[in-house]
Amino acid sequence: MCKYFLQVFLLSSLIFSATSVLGAELRVTVSGLTPKKGQLYVALHEQAGSFPHDSKASQRKIVEIQQSKQTISFELVSGKYALSAFHDLNGNGKIDLNPLGKPVEGYAVSGKKKGGLMSKPVFSSSLFTVPTTGSEISLKMLY
Repeated sequence: MCKYFLQVFLLSSLIFSATSVLGAELRVTVSGLTPKKGQLYVALHEQAGSFPHDSKASQRKIVEIQQSKQTISFELVSGKYALSAFHDLNGNGKIDLNPLGKPVEGYAVSGKKKGGLMSKPVFSSSLFTVPTTGSEISLKMLY
């Protein structure tokens, strides 16, 4: 009987610790979406090699734009992440660039340093920490 209670206790402890670690919610609010049409792609990155490319992200969400401000949630493990987002106006599923490589559709990245006029955003400057209690972050779309 004692062995049974020990097994139940250990199992419930394992389940509790797993849900507390895996249950961090990140709420991302993207503002400045104009016009209010098209799709918003938001990508969550854990490694420099995937940033800022949407297709290589750890997680990504796609939502139809209906307002100038949209909020998207990610369920994840606490840790360090970077975000990238773009406004797909023409529905082709990718960010369009001019001949010089500058985006012609809206884009946003996390962090303080956004990259220069002609430079790509830097992963290390875009990192932020999500604690086990979750976090909120805001991005402003640049056109």
